[in-house]
Amino acid sequence: MKFSLDALNQSLADARKCKNLIVGFSGGIDSSVLLHGVFLLARKGLLQTNIKAIHINHGLNESCNQWASFCTHICSDYKIPLEIKVLAGLYNLSEGINEELLRKERYRAFNSSLESESGLLLAHHKDDQLETLLLRLNRGAGMRGLSGMQESRPLGKGIIYRPLLKFDRQSIEEFAKSEGLEWIEDDSNADTRMDRNFLRHEVLPQIESRWPNYRRSWFKSLTLINEAYAVEQKQAEEDMSALSCEQTKALNIRGLTRLSRERQRAVLKYWCLKFKDVSLGWNKLHHIVDEFLPTAVMSSTNFCLGDCKISSFRGFLHLVSIADPELVDCVWDVSQSDEITLANNGLLKAKEGEGEGICFETAGLFEIRYRRGGEMFRIAGGRSKSLKKIFQEKGVEPWVRSRVPLIYQDGKLISIVGVGVSEEVQAKNGRKGYSLDWIKPRF
Repeated sequence: MKFSLDALNQSLADARKCKNLIVGFSGGIDSSVLLHGVFLLARKGLLQTNIKAIHINHGLNESCNQWASFCTHICSDYKIPLEIKVLAGLYNLSEGINEELLRKERYRAFNSSLESESGLLLAHHKDDQLETLLLRLNRGAGMRGLSGMQESRPLGKGIIYRPLLKFDRQSIEEFAKSEGLEWIEDDSNADTRMDRNFLRHEVLPQIESRWPNYRRSWFKSLTLINEAYAVEQKQAEEDMSALSCEQTKALNIRGLTRLSRERQRAVLKYWCLKFKDVSLGWNKLHHIVDEFLPTAVMSSTNFCLGDCKISSFRGFLHLVSIADPELVDCVWDVSQSDEITLANNGLLKAKEGEGEGICFETAGLFEIRYRRGGEMFRIAGGRSKSLKKIFQEKGVEPWVRSRVPLIYQDGKLISIVGVGVSEEVQAKNGRKGYSLDWIKPRF
């Protein structure tokens, strides 16, 4: 598709809903065309939103500061506010430039500037998309990776938009020259030690010399991959909904193992990405399905995924964080407030009722503590047992046990929230009492 102002206007249709639009502006030809196009559309009244720009200064060499000055000058001419983010410590003389680290740090910087109702406009185009396809193919990416860069996706509180993805580099260059635009020529773009530059200058020209229309056929394949990925995602979402517990989002293990191995992998990949933003690669997915699941059917076990883990417990798979938050004891006067926020541990609510919970006569000042080890407790109608035994009998998940609020009064344990109360404080014979409900945090 040939780039034009009208074509850009159509590509920005979804981005118009944003209160603020931030243009990622490097000073290169692509982002210069995008910023110029957005400026013209806004001037014509076709884009009625707050326009800003952001420039990432990677701090890799002296030229970076010159580029930042250039971008400041251009934005000043457009009267568009510019934010400059300076990244530091990204270049190691012994290792050279890490392209993946640069990319991650750029997006981290973008994310820090995005607020709700904000859209980030990036100038990736059709040729960038094809280069990305080859890079991901070379590292063995799955369906999600091979589907390429998306025209829009969430980033933090905002959304990324790529309105130039339908246009090739040549068309964008022609527009830039016809508008008399100025831009930066980055010398590092000629450095073929970097993978993307190697593809751009060495590989793709050779392909084009043999197959001049390769872009058209490759984009057809990309479209087919996207369609196949959408079908896979829909199936995985339906399978996950059928297998998961609505409250805990845990997956039924036996139900999962009845699916084909391909669907098992798809469900697990979708589940981890949706609830913990963890992307499972080929090796981990096969390890989980082929080795971990058969063991998880028979016993409780764990599979670590960096900052979180998959834990099997009583027939279900749970996705939980590994880090133990700092829990702080506190005091709660339930007669003054019917709820209390717990540090790093959700919320406690007290509900009045009859014949259940802690009786009114006893209720008052509660001490909220957490398990330290060795505690004994006697639930009303039962006998004294260790907390460990009680939690096992009640089916409390191992990673939750240390976080269950314990209610003390005058130094004595009178209630385990969600488990039971002691005989001495139980609201009996229709007497009024407080039932305590723990609104759990996301584990």
